[in-house]
Amino acid sequence: MHKRIVVLGLLGITLSACSTTVGPRTIPRTRADYNQALVRSLDEQLLLNLVRLRYRDNPMFLEVNSITASYLWTGGTSASTGIDSDGKTTGAGVGVDLRMSEAPTISYVPLQGEEFARRLLTPLSHGDLVSLSQLGWSIERLLLCCVQQINGIPNALAATGPTPDYVPEFREFHQVARVLRELQVAGFWTVEIAEPEVEAVNSAAGDAATEDASANKEQKEKAEPSRLVLRFRQDATPELAEKEAEARRLLHLSPTATEFGTTPRLHRGRTEEISITGRPLLGVLFLLSQAVEVPRGHETKVTQTKNSDGTPFDWRDLTGRLFRVQTSPERPQNAAVAVRYRDHWFWIADDDLNSKSTFNLLTYLFLLQTGQSSAKEPLLTLGVR
Repeated sequence: MHKRIVVLGLLGITLSACSTTVGPRTIPRTRADYNQALVRSLDEQLLLNLVRLRYRDNPMFLEVNSITASYLWTGGTSASTGIDSDGKTTGAGVGVDLRMSEAPTISYVPLQGEEFARRLLTPLSHGDLVSLSQLGWSIERLLLCCVQQINGIPNALAATGPTPDYVPEFREFHQVARVLRELQVAGFWTVEIAEPEVEAVNSAAGDAATEDASANKEQKEKAEPSRLVLRFRQDATPELAEKEAEARRLLHLSPTATEFGTTPRLHRGRTEEISITGRPLLGVLFLLSQAVEVPRGHETKVTQTKNSDGTPFDWRDLTGRLFRVQTSPERPQNAAVAVRYRDHWFWIADDDLNSKSTFNLLTYLFLLQTGQSSAKEPLLTLGVR
């Protein structure tokens, strides 16, 4: 009998020891699970809002504000013994019951209000574009997604809002983007950020240094923002020289200059300068929403875009090099991300690497433009059991 008591005591100690190490043991499993769930949720939310825009429905973004998970171990032991009429023990048993329960609490925050709207409507900066370019992103993808116009050449301006009923102008811009991509692959030009130049300010004697620094700072704040500088190499092969000449012709650049600064303002006719107007995030979302295929029978629920001769325009002519969202009535088997909307599935194929790259770029742009919005009160807090 004493031995059984000792065994029960040891089991109690074991349960106590387990309870003190449960936290560290849950980290490898739960951290990966929550990480994957958050990534999948963000992807599905972005895709869902692209589909909504295609139907002219209002988009909505929710941010996971916090996740708090608590774990509780409960355990118990039991012992039993049998005694016959003579007082002899006929049998004994020991039982152990050990359980763990998880209680996560998830808070959501709506991304809305004046600040969020302003971020959606703020054009992407030159610095953002050059940073992405220097990280290895295709200049063609960046231009097609993130730039409204370059040297007065429009990039499907009408496609950056609700689907138009006419074909936007885009073919010349696509030609420029393709040529610049070919030169980029060949390593024929480089892009860097240059700080704005500020003229020196004369100050009176005495506090001259302090006044000069203050005046220069004030002038710098009023000066143009940092600009990009594009430099062509001078050791071109005949094939690359032909591509370079095509780029200069399309952009109306000087045939001899090797360095070109950029400006966010509209083109001023200078052949040593390139005017680049960034596209706001909302414009990027609308543009990529045009790549959402429309299910059969839903043609009347979206705007029908037509060519000048009245024939239907195929949006793949504009978005095919960037992005494609397929649709089907059944859940797809080969989807990187899929959402159900209006009784149909919309999805990006897992083997469509081009569309996945553009979708990744959209994710980075979304986080870049909206990631610093001030927090709102949680819209909904869920205690999951």
